[in-house]
Amino acid sequence: MSARKKTAMKKTSRKKTTRKKTPRKKTAKKKTTRKKTAKKKTTRKKTAQPAPTALKTPSVAEQEADRVGRVTHYWDHVSAAGVEIERGELQVGDTIHVRGHTTDYYQRIDTLQRNRTPVQRAGVGEEIAVHVSQRVRDGDSVYKIS
Repeated sequence: MSARKKTAMKKTSRKKTTRKKTPRKKTAKKKTTRKKTAKKKTTRKKTAQPAPTALKTPSVAEQEADRVGRVTHYWDHVSAAGVEIERGELQVGDTIHVRGHTTDYYQRIDTLQRNRTPVQRAGVGEEIAVHVSQRVRDGDSVYKIS
C-alpha cells in the first residue's frame, strides 16, 4: 500500500468523541429582602437675589444698537463679508454686532473695502466688504454698537 492510502485509512478510522450534554441542576436562588429606607426630603435654600435698583455698567450686549445693514455675501477663503448699508454709516474702528439664525458675535471693524479699495467710512446705499473673524451667512443683520 502506498503512503497516501495508509494515512487516508488512519484518518477515516479515527472516531470523533463528542461530549454528551447533561442537564444542569437548577439551584434555588435566595431571595434577598431589601429594607426600605425613608427618603429624606431636601429643601432648597433660597439664594439672595440682587436688588432691582442695583446699578450695573452696561455691557456691549446691553448698549444701544442700531441696525445698519445686512450681509449679502461671505467669502470664506479671505474671511470677508459683503455688507449692504441700509441706514447710517460705518467707519473703521466701529464695533458691529452680526446676528442671524446661527450667528451672534461682536467685532471691531479693522478694514473696510469698496471695489477692492480700502476706505475709511461708508454710507447709505453702498455695498462694502468687511473683514470678519467668524463665519457669517447671507441675510444676517449687522448692527452698529454706539
